[in-house]
Order: sequence, then C-alpha cells, then structure tokens
Amino acid sequence: MNKTNDESHQIYFRISQIKKNAFFEKDLASLGATVQDLATLKIDLAINIGQNSEEGLFIIKFRAIYKIKDNLQILGIESESIFSILDHQLVLKNDDCGNMLIPQDILNKFAAIAVGATRGMLAVMNTNPQYQEYVLPPINIEKMLSEENRRKY
Repeated sequence: MNKTNDESHQIYFRISQIKKNAFFEKDLASLGATVQDLATLKIDLAINIGQNSEEGLFIIKFRAIYKIKDNLQILGIESESIFSILDHQLVLKNDDCGNMLIPQDILNKFAAIAVGATRGMLAVMNTNPQYQEYVLPPINIEKMLSEENRRKY
C-alpha cells in the first residue's frame, strides 16, 4: 500500500505481523453478576504507538476491556500490529531523538487496521453466547489519536 507524505514522497508499507497478545473471557456467574448487568456494559479502549526506527517498524498495540457494574472486567483483548515502512530512511524525517515522524493520515490508517484486526480476533475468540452480541463498535480513530487525547510519558 502507498501514501504520499508532505514532500510528495511515496510511502510504501506492508503489514509485517498482526497478533493477539492477551485475551480473557469471564463467566458472569463466577463474578457474581447476571445477564441484566450487561445493560451497564462499558468498554475501556487504549492504543499505544511505538516504533523501531532502525528497522522502519511502527507498532500499534490496541486494547479493549469490557466492564460491567463496579468495574468488573468480563472480556478483554489486546492485539499488536506491526507495520514496516519500506525505504523509511529516505521517505520519513526524524526528530531530534532519532524517532521517525510519520504523517498523521498514515498513522490513522495503521490504527484503523489494528482496530479492525482486533475486532475480527474478538469475534472469533468470543465463546460465551452471552457476550457474542457485544462486538467492538466503530471507533473514531482520528479522535482517539487527537492531540487532546494523547498522554505524554
């Protein structure tokens, strides 16, 4: 796949790996909960972006944890998607620390792919019939990655 960066360089990338890092599914009865408690379902989402500048890799970790009353975790998944930027030394700039600077539209695309992959994993892995109607809903990636939602560490 390709995109163009600010200076009209073509940016070619490939998906190097998509994998599940973690998954859990708890039975309601074991938590002292009932099917009616699913009406209070909330989903905590997290996205973590990393990179390996030497190899031209961008790593997107995405996590979704489903919770009911009193923050009881009933279902969760974390995935990792690794994207390889071809000829990254030529098409991407680096900041003062040597980190690759990737255009926001490409980053949004990577995140959308990671979320979609996680959605599919969750659908396949979910074995509890009570949870099967609770899919990962559409997510506004641009809003999730916006400056106001970023945490700096």
